[in-house]
Amino acid sequence: MKTPLIQITEACIGYHGSSKCLLEGLNLQVHKGELIVLFGDNGAGKSTLLKVLTKHLDLLSGQIKIYQKSISEWTHKELSAQIALVLSTAQYSPLLSVREFISFGRFRFTNWLGVQTKNDIRIIEKILKVCGIEQLKLKRMNEISDGEKQKVLLARALAQETPILILDEPTTHLDVKNTMSILNLLRSLSKEQEKTIIFSSHRIIETAEIADKIWLFDQKTVNSIDSNDFLTSKKHREVIYGKENID
Repeated sequence: MKTPLIQITEACIGYHGSSKCLLEGLNLQVHKGELIVLFGDNGAGKSTLLKVLTKHLDLLSGQIKIYQKSISEWTHKELSAQIALVLSTAQYSPLLSVREFISFGRFRFTNWLGVQTKNDIRIIEKILKVCGIEQLKLKRMNEISDGEKQKVLLARALAQETPILILDEPTTHLDVKNTMSILNLLRSLSKEQEKTIIFSSHRIIETAEIADKIWLFDQKTVNSIDSNDFLTSKKHREVIYGKENID
């Protein structure tokens, strides 16, 4: 059996300054190239788990290993070479150009002045093309749509050149067309570039159809389910929709 990239064992996850577990007894695995989607009610702990995986929050108890090394032993700088985090609430200057914003993803490769090499420039241009946003590169961040902005946020994460991508609600407030564009891009990155991708979503059917696994948040725990099993199981879908809303 392949060694997991991420191994979560008997983990208790909660908020800073509290010993109370929001999620407890978590035992989950992530393997290279998997696309995993998190489903659950608001407040169920999806964002909290993602923040723990990226060391934005501390683990209360249990263990998380990334590449067989305890998460507590990783520095934030070391972890940024392995995991890129995409938040829909990311802060940025609205006057930055799209290309300038994406170039910040190269921070770990450039010197302290942020001077880009020919290789940095080549990689950024390639990412613009992969994300289908070449035509936006000279526009300012306050001149692009919400759908375009989600692609730009993803492009900046790709500029970090990490094997793992973690995204919190990447399709929030997007129309169907832009949602499918983002999801198809994530699927392509997972299958063609073997990126390991974990993201939360409320777009149940669309995301379940492209996922390898579903992490279903239910009553302080998380169950890992094959995506096909989720789509065909009334029991699993009841957790999301409620028993009264399932035929």
